[in-house]
Amino acid sequence: MRAGITALPSVARRITHDEHSRLSAAFRHAVDQPADAGRLAQLAPDATAPSTLLGGLYAAASFPDRAEFRAALEFAAGAPDGDSVACVAGALLGAVHGVEALPVDLVSRHELAWVLDTLARDLLMELADSPSGSEYVQGWDPHWWHRYPGW
Repeated sequence: MRAGITALPSVARRITHDEHSRLSAAFRHAVDQPADAGRLAQLAPDATAPSTLLGGLYAAASFPDRAEFRAALEFAAGAPDGDSVACVAGALLGAVHGVEALPVDLVSRHELAWVLDTLARDLLMELADSPSGSEYVQGWDPHWWHRYPGW
């Protein structure tokens, strides 16, 4: 995660210095004072996108080990807008550790688990293999445009 935060200014040209500083500070707090409920409430005090991102980053970085995935989600859920913060923390940890690290009992309870899994797999397939085709290559999946009608 540290490398991603460090690289942000060079790849995300719209990020301001203040935004980058806030993300870096949230990560530093997680390294120096991990899993502090008071710090989480301070970083994510409300249901805004910046609060959710900072809280999710703090929670994920506070529990960097794959075995601590569930603990990270439970900690993140304790934020004032815990559902959103836990969602971001889970997404960050899932990106770091892979889909296999997600707690199966939590994923299987999600009413849209199949839909989310299908969308994630299709997104990866579109990026890697372009089943929809492009201006230069004919698409190979005859059902793609029915599922995702890009009109």
